[in-house]
Amino acid sequence: MYAHFVPIIPYVALTLGKQIIYNDTMKLTIRDLELSYFGHLPSLHGIDATFDEGVSAILGTTGSGKTSLLKSIAGLTPYEGEIALDGEGLQHERQADVGMVFDDLGLFGRRSAYYNLTYPLKVRRIPKSEWGAYLEPALKTWGLQDLFLDTAARRLSKPIQVKLALARAWLLPRKVLLLDDPLSFLSPDEREETFALLSRNMRKREGITVYATNHVREVRSLNVPTLLLSYGYNVGTCLPKDGDEVASVYQGQAFVHGYQAIEGVCREGKAVETGLPDVNCDYPASYEGQRVLVGVSPDYLRWVTDDGGDWSAVDYSLDEGVRYTLVQNEELYLTIRGELPLGEKGRVEWVRQPDLFDPVHERRLKVKKELQDENRN
Repeated sequence: MYAHFVPIIPYVALTLGKQIIYNDTMKLTIRDLELSYFGHLPSLHGIDATFDEGVSAILGTTGSGKTSLLKSIAGLTPYEGEIALDGEGLQHERQADVGMVFDDLGLFGRRSAYYNLTYPLKVRRIPKSEWGAYLEPALKTWGLQDLFLDTAARRLSKPIQVKLALARAWLLPRKVLLLDDPLSFLSPDEREETFALLSRNMRKREGITVYATNHVREVRSLNVPTLLLSYGYNVGTCLPKDGDEVASVYQGQAFVHGYQAIEGVCREGKAVETGLPDVNCDYPASYEGQRVLVGVSPDYLRWVTDDGGDWSAVDYSLDEGVRYTLVQNEELYLTIRGELPLGEKGRVEWVRQPDLFDPVHERRLKVKKELQDENRN
């Protein structure tokens, strides 16, 4: 592995007068990517991923590693592993191929909208006489033709600020554009309206566009290949267009800290084939033998120390002052409430019935929560 650190200015292509040439085989590949903050706080764990030309998505809750992954691709943070664009490493001279919009937008709040928009053009030393050729299409794309450009960015409404940041990102051609949930501080109605425009513009854009978010509905509406992140781990991919509908309940992390949805089968009154001990579940008779998603919360499990167990404690997590431990075996990563000694061997037991989801009809099955004692045997 090699450590890389490439300082760049966000949103700005630094090479001067360089024309980006697109090809039919554009591909961004990530291999064995590791990232730790301050040398000892792990954020990404051996990420392998491929993003092809067009739109892709990254789905994960806060703290899952979305921003860390995008910053690594953009060269904004040191990492170990390999990141390559069209088979060539993304070194300093190639960072002009990558643009990024952060969730805080990165606008100069006291500066005018015009200053914010033209900043990349100034950095690339594009003659001022040519700026109109860049500004007019970008403003039109984001519906900002009537915007009074002398207005300070901080005085603009939140939706207009978002569109201003996106217009700046669309100003110059880049092979890769990374969007770190730029709609995060909009109200639900504002977000829905702005996302509809963003979705259309992402599809029209040439090159690779990666949209990171924690909104399942948006990812499903995009209907694009999606990388699922959980605590810095790649927990799978979702291809809705190929019929993989687990995104409806989010395989990996859901919106409750540590919650996971694991594939299983309803059989003889139990949820089986989950990688966990079989557990009693009350489900409609029509689901006998059917595949379901088994929802697992840290509160549904308990840890039993056992030197012969096939689970081990591998990492810690903290959410709103509550300490959790990440445990794993050969198949799964799970979150247990509390702090266990790292490296400790053991096993997990159910203390509560899990939730069951029908991934085809996208609904939760009504089951009783009382757990029978035989589940603990």
